[in-house]
Amino acid sequence: MNIDTNQQGLHVIFKDYEAAVVKLLVSQKERSLSLSDLGRQDPYSSRELWEYCNKLGQDGEIRPSVSRASVINFANRMVEDGIFAYTETTGKGGHRRLYHSIYNGPQLETMIKSLVGNATERAFQGTWWK
Repeated sequence: MNIDTNQQGLHVIFKDYEAAVVKLLVSQKERSLSLSDLGRQDPYSSRELWEYCNKLGQDGEIRPSVSRASVINFANRMVEDGIFAYTETTGKGGHRRLYHSIYNGPQLETMIKSLVGNATERAFQGTWWK
């Protein structure tokens, strides 16, 4: 995790494309919670996430294009960290993952604050300055 104190919001700890993916999946989670079928979720494939990141770059925000591998690696890292989940499906070309957020906005904010707090606690334990 890299912290950039010159940024705001999710951009403090996420790269632009990573923040875009998080916002997309969390907003999808918020929409699914507001529907009558609370269990409904429309997960996104890595291709859809990648296309979304690249379209954002063309809509006025200055962002270099990001590789699909970077998006896949980020989504998989978020799965490992317990922030995203996925369902696996089969189709043309074999198996693919469909990603969704486990948390809504307020829950994710609490989770990130906890992760950052724990990381700083570990960094400053003991006698690091000696």
